[in-house]
Amino acid sequence: MHNGGVNTEHLQVSRERLWASLQDYARFGATPEGGVTRPIFSAADQQARRRLVEDCRALGLDVQVDAAANVTAVRPGSDPDLPAIVIGSHLDSVPNGGRYDGPLGVLAALEVLRTLEERHVATRHAVALVSFTGEEATAFGTSTFGSRALAGRLPDVAGNLLPDGRSVRRALADCGGDWSALPALAAGFRPPACFLELHIEQGRRLEGAGQALGVVSGVVGIHRQRIVFRGEAGHAGTTAMAERHDALRAASRLVLAVAALPGRVAADDPVATATVGFLQVTPNTPNVIPGAVDLVTDLRSASPELLAAQAAGVEDAAHEAAAAEGVSAEVTVMLDQAPIQFDARVRAAMGEAVRSLGGAGRELASQAGHDAVHMASLAPAGMLFLRCKGGLSHCPDETITPEDAALGAEALLRSMLLLDSGVNFGSAPDSRQAY
Repeated sequence: MHNGGVNTEHLQVSRERLWASLQDYARFGATPEGGVTRPIFSAADQQARRRLVEDCRALGLDVQVDAAANVTAVRPGSDPDLPAIVIGSHLDSVPNGGRYDGPLGVLAALEVLRTLEERHVATRHAVALVSFTGEEATAFGTSTFGSRALAGRLPDVAGNLLPDGRSVRRALADCGGDWSALPALAAGFRPPACFLELHIEQGRRLEGAGQALGVVSGVVGIHRQRIVFRGEAGHAGTTAMAERHDALRAASRLVLAVAALPGRVAADDPVATATVGFLQVTPNTPNVIPGAVDLVTDLRSASPELLAAQAAGVEDAAHEAAAAEGVSAEVTVMLDQAPIQFDARVRAAMGEAVRSLGGAGRELASQAGHDAVHMASLAPAGMLFLRCKGGLSHCPDETITPEDAALGAEALLRSMLLLDSGVNFGSAPDSRQAY
């Protein structure tokens, strides 16, 4: 493969420079445990943003901050009529999270652009780095903030408050965005030629297979329900056991029922999961019978039908638990995100890139949500997964190697160049078999 007189098969990113960038950005929001706390719109988030802008401008790139505070840096292509190929991820983190979940994709994209500049490689399409605002879950109730905004899917959270007391509208402005301009941003967004994202797997499948890289076939659907049990608070010592209306006992029944759902109604989907990750007890004191419990279920499946079956199972189990304990149950849907399949041509290019680097090009589904989900509603999209030690993520023990990081950036570069060249890669494996 040649491009602009350069044999692109021999293009190599700088492993040392990429690794130094990953460690450098980890300083912003560094925690004593070795992790990173860099939530959306925080001081650490703004420090990382400023550093990215500086690094991109040092390459002579056109850098823009849009109404959603997404940071974009563009390297022009030889044909200005072609839409850009967009590569990137996010820089924010969960509290005391890892160094690589998100930043790997952004800084690998930066390394790709640095490599193109150093080797004077011309591309037909412009290549745009993007760092999306707030991919992680937030205190004000939404995630994938920046990519949702581009897709016109951002709920009205302008008045919601951050932990520091600022409204989302104010915090967005502090990072260079503009809530009032978000509708125009979505309406005027020019879809890219494609979107490519490199991300750590956050699981053990690649590591278990002895593979550094995998091609993401799609993203599982996610369904969240809020269940509120309301019983009757009472004295823990003077209320007879037979006379109680204990909301926590009902919630406990539901927690066990939720854990059994994947095996009971979604056994045909090996990636199906069901979790109760939030539970709030009222009044939550040792000598009072719990009068109310507020909990949230998280259901995931690659199959829309099995996801719906799990959701129905939660609702049925909630009402059965409530009836058994003499309490009431209120069930509301918080999120209903359907499974998606990534573009077959993008997946084929990524598979070819991985195989050219000695990998198997294995396809696997993502069991977590990503910005690529929303970008896939706007343009052909795809993801590469990189193995991480023990599958650990969202914690200070999140670990990758410098060699793997460079391999991921190489695969991202080769995928982009293949798609830029316009080569026909044939078809990807049947997506129904990818799970």
